[in-house]
Amino acid sequence: MCESDEKNIFDFIERAYLHGISVPQLTKDLLFHFRNMMIAKVGSENILELTKEQILRLKEDAEKYSLEMLKGIVKIISNAEIDMKWHPNARLVLEVALLNILEKPIEQIPNTLSKGLTPNPSPLGEGNSPASPKK
Repeated sequence: MCESDEKNIFDFIERAYLHGISVPQLTKDLLFHFRNMMIAKVGSENILELTKEQILRLKEDAEKYSLEMLKGIVKIISNAEIDMKWHPNARLVLEVALLNILEKPIEQIPNTLSKGLTPNPSPLGEGNSPASPKK
């Protein structure tokens, strides 16, 4: 994902799909990978249950990104994972999230990716979700 080639995003998701990986699982895997890269970037790789070779590879991958960029990517993928719960097309949500990562500087990406994609994020209606503060 370091290269700005939008076509690779669609090919990547399609290959995962053809190998039997669901879009929500792919999203979780991407989130976990970038989290691990962030941990390796700050030098806390001792908390990861990975082999030395895997940690070395993570560190090499993490060198391609700043810590701020990794945090932004984790935030974007996390938001996409949440949005998938309410949107009828999980694949579209992931594609848009990954395109946003490539196309915009991290600081310009809004906190919620799918404003406009999800017609009603709560089946209970706005302000009526269990997590909404009571008035």
